[in-house]
Amino acid sequence: MLLNSEGNICDPLYSYSDEQNQTILNTLKGSSDIEDFEKKLLASYIYILPFEDRLIDAIPALLGQMALKEIDVSHKRGQIAINELFTLIDQKSEYVVESDEDYVKKKILKEDLQEIFRLTSTLDFFDSILSSTSYSVFLKKRLKKSN
Repeated sequence: MLLNSEGNICDPLYSYSDEQNQTILNTLKGSSDIEDFEKKLLASYIYILPFEDRLIDAIPALLGQMALKEIDVSHKRGQIAINELFTLIDQKSEYVVESDEDYVKKKILKEDLQEIFRLTSTLDFFDSILSSTSYSVFLKKRLKKSN
């Protein structure tokens, strides 16, 4: 594996060495759509999680990464985004793969992630509108709580 620290969301990212790519492609030689797979393989990266595969370990690490990328995690916004992400992952994992087309259903796309973070930005927008009103502090607090 080769270290490639140019990740936008998380780093360090790794990529397969030329030898590893060739081994993978040789193993799959003769498969359908090998050329399409080769393009995807050469454009893919690997991220090694800084935690074990346990939700209790994942949440603080993900919140930390979000904060480092200047995504607002206050007022449970980060937790809401993570919950939405885990729900999306659970939904996508339920699709049974019986053909190549089924893999498309399992993909988490940029649009999916944008929708998740749009939810948290909507909360920010609500806060900014609420703060610009002349409502009392108590009413603002009650409105925020009901949101």
